[in-house]
Amino acid sequence: IKLSNHESSIMFTNCIISYDNIAASVKIIYSDSGDILVDNCQFNSASGVIINSEHSNLNQNFQFSNNCLDGQLNNFISARSVYTAPIIENNTFKNVVLVNESFILISHNQDEIRFVNNSFIDIISFADNVYGGGIGLVVQNLYENLFVFIFNHLYYS
Repeated sequence: IKLSNHESSIMFTNCIISYDNIAASVKIIYSDSGDILVDNCQFNSASGVIINSEHSNLNQNFQFSNNCLDGQLNNFISARSVYTAPIIENNTFKNVVLVNESFILISHNQDEIRFVNNSFIDIISFADNVYGGGIGLVVQNLYENLFVFIFNHLYYS
C-alpha cells in the first residue's frame, strides 16, 4: 500500500499478513504520511513499513502496538522525519535476520522516545556494519539534539 498524500492516514487492525517466502515479500506500507496505526496484527515473513513523513502534518501519530512479527530479513520499520513521539508498545519481534541493515530505524524531533513492553527474540546479525547493536535498533534525533530513550519492560533473548 502506498500513501503519496502527506495528509492521508491508514489503520491496520486485527490482521494477518503472511508470505511463504521472505525473499518474495514486499513492503506492506510505504507512506509519505506519518499518520499510521498498526494494532493487533500478525506478520509472518513480511517486509515491513516505510514512513517518509518529511512533509506531513506535525500532529500525525505513528503507532505500532500489540503486534507479533515472526520471520524477518533486514529492516522492518523505517520511520524518517517523525514529528510526534511514536508509540511502539506490546510487540513481539522474533526470528529476525539482519544483514548489513538496521531492524528498526526512527528519526525524530522529540525530547523523549519510549519503547514499552516489547520482546526481541532470536535476532541474528551478520555483517561488517550492523547499525543499532544486537537488535539493530537506530533511533536518532533529526537535528542531532540530545533526547531520552526509555525502554520499559524490555525482553531480549
